[in-house]
Order: sequence, then structure tokens, then C-alpha cells
Amino acid sequence: MNKSLKINETRKEVYSRDDYTCQHPDCDVMGWDNLQLAHSIRQGQEVFIQAFWLQEFDECISKKRATEILNSPENLTTACSKHNSYFDCTFRPEDVKRILRRIHENKNT
Repeated sequence: MNKSLKINETRKEVYSRDDYTCQHPDCDVMGWDNLQLAHSIRQGQEVFIQAFWLQEFDECISKKRATEILNSPENLTTACSKHNSYFDCTFRPEDVKRILRRIHENKNT
């Protein structure tokens, strides 16, 4: 599957899960054209994910796999442009660990 099809598929999945609405508690922005995907663990954190995965799960993963993790639905939330950064938990280590553990559990179920 080419990259843009995969991104569109993931976008549809996340938007549908989130009822096509920004997930910020004080926002009611709706509609495909008004929304974006917000990364809880921001893009560019592949090396951190690789190190965490090795330390936590004793598994060595590729940069490609770390990128897939960053773009997995468990790490994505529907947001409007105003609230996109609200969902960034990159500097909240316990939240990052919780997300990565959940992704790992879902991979193994």
C-alpha cells in the first residue's frame, strides 16, 4: 500500500473513532476539512521510541517501525488547528510510556 493511501486510511479511522470532532474539551469544531491529526508523541521521536522499546520490551525495532508507531491510531487524536498542540505529551514521560505500552499490548493481542 502506498504511503498516502495508508495515511488517508489512518485519518479516516481516527476521525471516525473521534466522531469527526476536535477532541479538546472546550471545542466543537467538526468536519473533515476543519480537522487534523494530532500526534501525542510528536513526529521526530523515532530514536527515543527505539530506545524505549529496547529497554522496556527487550526488542530492537527499526526506524521504519518507530515511524509506524508514531503514526498509529493509538498515538493520534482528532484536533482542529487551534488545539493540535494541546495533545502533545512528548515532554510528559509517564504519558508517553503509557501510550507506547498500550501500542505494544495491542500489537501482541
